[in-house]
Amino acid sequence: MLNKVKTALRHSSDALDGEIQDTIDACYRDMNRVGIAIYDENNNVKESIKTDALIVSCQKQYARWQFNFENAAERYKNAYESMRDGMSLSGDYNV
Repeated sequence: MLNKVKTALRHSSDALDGEIQDTIDACYRDMNRVGIAIYDENNNVKESIKTDALIVSCQKQYARWQFNFENAAERYKNAYESMRDGMSLSGDYNV
């Protein structure tokens, strides 16, 4: 996931990897908070989640929001929240 989010942010350096990974983890927690089943019984991120197209897209939108990508944080925040909320209402992603 880290490389996908780095690409979305147009970062090629490893200098921000820790901060980007923290952002990814925060996004997982936020998605789990609204009822999206992110974690397995051992509290690890499910392997299937890491490649799910909607989850990956949410991760990118969340990171773009948090890093104020292209000075459009509000746009990315709205996109993330809309996708997240839609997924939370879908039976495919519920806990």
